[in-house]
Amino acid sequence: MAPSMEDDMGGSLFEDARTLSQMKRSRIDLTRRYVFLCPTALSKHFEALPLAAKESSLMVFRCARSFVFKDPPSVRRSRLRARVECGSHAKPISAPKSGLAALYRSEFSDEFLQWVLAKEKEGCVFWYKPDQDLDKMSSFFEEKVDPLDDQPYRPLLLDAMWWRVRFDRTSARYVGNPRGILAAIAAFQHGLGQERDLDLPSLQELIFQSNPTLEPVVKWPHAPSMRFLPARVEESPQYKGYIEGNPRRPGLPGEAVLERLQKWPDRPRARLDNLHHHWQVQEMSTSRQSVFSVGGSAVLRASSANATSRSC
Repeated sequence: MAPSMEDDMGGSLFEDARTLSQMKRSRIDLTRRYVFLCPTALSKHFEALPLAAKESSLMVFRCARSFVFKDPPSVRRSRLRARVECGSHAKPISAPKSGLAALYRSEFSDEFLQWVLAKEKEGCVFWYKPDQDLDKMSSFFEEKVDPLDDQPYRPLLLDAMWWRVRFDRTSARYVGNPRGILAAIAAFQHGLGQERDLDLPSLQELIFQSNPTLEPVVKWPHAPSMRFLPARVEESPQYKGYIEGNPRRPGLPGEAVLERLQKWPDRPRARLDNLHHHWQVQEMSTSRQSVFSVGGSAVLRASSANATSRSC
């Protein structure tokens, strides 16, 4: 059954769309099933997610579960236990806090983490680390049913020969070169999956090529953009909301007019960008070179003789 086109408030997404951003969000295709890959980006846009997208979504987080949820107190004590007896007494470990603070990390909201826990109980959350097992990820998708045709999803394409031969780069959506996918498959098949990480674009392409009806996203593409809002200016008669082009205000007598140049030079100086002067010097130099190239040193002797006769 396809999800309904309704938002969290119960109203239709196609109604009351007045601004451009609202019109764009009203065209969200909620018939597709979204697969979220990054918990940090998802938590930032959690409030902007429509209810239908939350209900039908899957989560394949590339991190470990301990990145989102804190480990139990027994696991934390084992990590802090000294392996070598050094003679110093360790400080007593404080008792774990009760409630949500003992389980959740502060960078994620309680509402978001409660939703992740509910989806995890439904079997819609897969943690890629620490095992980094691609077969388990493939089984995770095979256990789910596509709401469009009520058929199970196909397994992931983990055949390296398919990516080398049959992969059509013109139909690629996230990466045109399957090098990252091939490296991750080869590392997994040789037991080196934990040494070779799978980047997000390659993971998106792997999921999309295996099941084109899925929509793997790193962050919610229809979230409202974050725009810079300037500080609020106190209401005053001097504030106009724009910059005046003419600073002279005849209504206020005795006010000094601010000029761009406060002090002009006492005498004019040679400008390096005076093209007219540069052209004159270049023309005089060219004419002298042409005269010397024709007459040579005879021109110098004639000019010196004329100067001598004039002095006599």
